[in-house]
Amino acid sequence: MNQEYKLKIDKIKAFEKENQKQYSDLRTLTINKLQASGEYNFLLTSFIVSKKDFFIRGFEYQEEISELITSQFFNTRSYLKFACNEEIADQVWTEHLKPVNKYLETILKGGFEALNDVKEKVIGKVDEIQVEFEEVCEKYYEDFLELVRNNLASDYLPKVLTTYLTLFNETSDHEYLFKKLENDEYVFIQEMSNKSANLLKHSFEQFYSVFAIDLDKARMSSQTKKKAAFSDFDEENLVFDTNFDDEQQALMMLGLTSPVTIKEIKQAYKKLAKQYHPDLNKDNPIAEKKMQMITTAYNFLKNKW
Repeated sequence: MNQEYKLKIDKIKAFEKENQKQYSDLRTLTINKLQASGEYNFLLTSFIVSKKDFFIRGFEYQEEISELITSQFFNTRSYLKFACNEEIADQVWTEHLKPVNKYLETILKGGFEALNDVKEKVIGKVDEIQVEFEEVCEKYYEDFLELVRNNLASDYLPKVLTTYLTLFNETSDHEYLFKKLENDEYVFIQEMSNKSANLLKHSFEQFYSVFAIDLDKARMSSQTKKKAAFSDFDEENLVFDTNFDDEQQALMMLGLTSPVTIKEIKQAYKKLAKQYHPDLNKDNPIAEKKMQMITTAYNFLKNKW
């Protein structure tokens, strides 16, 4: 991309200074929410001490995590506002950055739910299990936050900026560039999901190295899960290339952990299908890709049971 399309350092420093209070206010709000939270307030220290800023490769500005795992991307939006215009800045926020935020929140929440599921299926003293659970969750959060920062900084945000600066300043094939960006987003989503699954795999191993699994609890968990809607997915047999290294990763994609039954796999798939089905998520490419990924996981698993 032509270097003249990029902003000068003085302009970058100006909007970084202007936006700093907004980032600070949002971080304070997140801290207050964590302090008031009865469920995950143990993440407070991890959030406070974790590194939140990251340097955007090739564009000479810093972005910041402003909430637990997401950002309002004030600096990225300011960069596009001054390098292009406010309309493009708003478009990128609405069509790309907000959906990515939602997806990252979904991954993090799914990870915590999977770890909580493991906690409910092990044998041991309640207080000792809770201490180990909190330590494992903190480590998972810190590692996932670092993954998010690194991938946003070196991969995803530079590609978004390059695409829109090129579109704004050059006579280019718009359809090709948008399709390329859509593919880049899909790769980013898959990479975040797969790396999160690997982090969770290590977290499970840590948990099971300390506590044994309670098969009775596991069976009770299976019996008490609510029956999901979307019965028309019972015979779903869409074909996608398998992108999972093993069964554990596929289970994680559906929010499950071993041991598990085929009934639980089907119920988890139906629940996710209801959430991400294209009919309920018009013009949402993130939901469409998520639907493809959970269907891939489901097909992979049902052929093994």
